[in-house]
Amino acid sequence: MIHQGSRPSISRSTPAAVQQNFEKASRSYLPIRHDRRLPSPTKRPRQQSAATATAMIGANISNNDSIQTPHLQNNRISSPCGRSFSSLGWLKRHQVSCSACKNMNSKERSPEQVIPCAPLASKRQAIPQSREIRAAMVGEEQLGVNGWSTLSVNREAPRDFGSGRDPVSFLPVVENQPDAVHATTFNLGDEYNPEGELVTNSAKFEINATELHNKVRAELERELTPNDSEGYIYILWDPNRPELHKIGKSIESTRRKGQLENQCGLALELVKEVRVDYYYRNERLIQTYLLDRCRPYRCEVCGANHKEWFQIAAESASAAVSLWTKFMNEEAPYDLETRQLRSFAKDLVKRQDRLLADVKYNVEATREHWNRVLSPTFIDRFRFKFNIVRDLLWKFYWQINTMLAWIVAFIASRHPVAFLCIVVSVIGTFISMSDEHNRLRNRSKSSKRRSM
Repeated sequence: MIHQGSRPSISRSTPAAVQQNFEKASRSYLPIRHDRRLPSPTKRPRQQSAATATAMIGANISNNDSIQTPHLQNNRISSPCGRSFSSLGWLKRHQVSCSACKNMNSKERSPEQVIPCAPLASKRQAIPQSREIRAAMVGEEQLGVNGWSTLSVNREAPRDFGSGRDPVSFLPVVENQPDAVHATTFNLGDEYNPEGELVTNSAKFEINATELHNKVRAELERELTPNDSEGYIYILWDPNRPELHKIGKSIESTRRKGQLENQCGLALELVKEVRVDYYYRNERLIQTYLLDRCRPYRCEVCGANHKEWFQIAAESASAAVSLWTKFMNEEAPYDLETRQLRSFAKDLVKRQDRLLADVKYNVEATREHWNRVLSPTFIDRFRFKFNIVRDLLWKFYWQINTMLAWIVAFIASRHPVAFLCIVVSVIGTFISMSDEHNRLRNRSKSSKRRSM
């Protein structure tokens, strides 16, 4: 029998580690704390198993709660099954082994919980909590980060603590099971495609009007590569994702369509194909022109990340392809010798840039701006030629004025010396013009060699 204020006796069959704790507590009059780690096999009695030692420790903990010191009896914590404990640690350990507490907790908490947590990188990843919170399995604890994800807790974790391992390793595993989210805005963030598959984009940003304009202009002004030859620009449609269209390039569109069907297991339909010069450059320009509509996704069949799918209607995709291919075929904006952009195309881009500052600067206004650049009128062509003549006259202003002065002098005097001066002036003017032309040609060739 245990008298009030006395310490409980301990059996000889109790492990040595537990006996030492009892002796230290009896000398210091402090609460008894039991080490959950069992002694090594060499010190443990042979007739005592791990399950027996664990049960004995739990029994001693529950019996000694009634004889704690007075300053610890003020704040006692009750468990769901009705027992009271002096500290949160004993309550947590009791809940791990008590079937009544587990049943009551399972009734109070539904299997599916919405817990604020950081976006998880994999489907099985533990919540980054502290050791105390994780040991208590408090899933509702605020973690101080943004974002919500639907989480389900696996309650089938093993409860064997007798092996001496860390109890945290037996905690439930959190599984991330996000619902399918359909994109409603044209951005380049991560999303879920109509099949519920996670879409991981190569470029994680939302492009604005300035970035779109600069990217299209940089791609247009870039020098041609050896791969820029004749080919086809095609548009493919997947009935399983009717809102998406694939815009790509190929030497043979039908053959490319068959390759995609065999490689990815798709049933594609060819919407349009156009033969064009510089098909590599044309594809890049069209895809950059529609960059805010790009919807890349990872294919489960081939494992590749397809980056040429766009969330756009078939009519809009066909209009964009026709606009750029017509500009390439009719205007021939690149010089075949220098493989650089011609002066007329540069003038169109430069002149329209000044007009772009007067409109509302958004993505759609930027596309309308490029529509005007790619559709030059008769006035645009006349203005370009007039500017060429004006610049030429201004550059050789003194030579031309000298030649005109000698012509007027010859008409007025009818003197042969005046006629000779006219001839010399005309020859000198044309020599100056030819030298300037050769200098410009050599500059373009040297820039081409540096780029190669």
